[in-house]
Amino acid sequence: MNNMNVIMLEGVNNTGKIIFGKAFMLSNPNAMYFKNASVVSKSQVKKFKFAKAYSDALELLKFIKYFKPTILIDRWHSSEYVYSKIFNRKIDMKKLLRIDKLYADIGAKILYFDVDDKILKERWEKKDLINLNQVNSIRAAYSEFFEITKCDIETIYWNRIR
Repeated sequence: MNNMNVIMLEGVNNTGKIIFGKAFMLSNPNAMYFKNASVVSKSQVKKFKFAKAYSDALELLKFIKYFKPTILIDRWHSSEYVYSKIFNRKIDMKKLLRIDKLYADIGAKILYFDVDDKILKERWEKKDLINLNQVNSIRAAYSEFFEITKCDIETIYWNRIR
């Protein structure tokens, strides 16, 4: 792997990915942070195109292989799988699995974040995010993806409100 670390932050909105990312970046000042798409609302998530995600994943992979950085990626191909299922978006599974294998081959790891439902409810009350009733479907879709991914996975589960 030649000194590179590729860590993909995954999970339902407001589960601690950005907090973790900020802490990681503070303790690893030479690391890079890459946010996949600027999707901020339900309507944007529904319209996002897999072809763009696939192209971005291949381009970022070229960069990673050349520069060998330590890089955090906020939402990547497992999110594509999950939200395509939730919003009935078209996805090319052959291409998705190809991306998964390419990232697994360079040692990429998935950190999956989740929190207690009480915490989600508190965090989501005033936001236009995924409907709280969809959380279990989202979690189930992540579980499905984790059954087929070749990448290593670690789960970080928060069960306390700060």
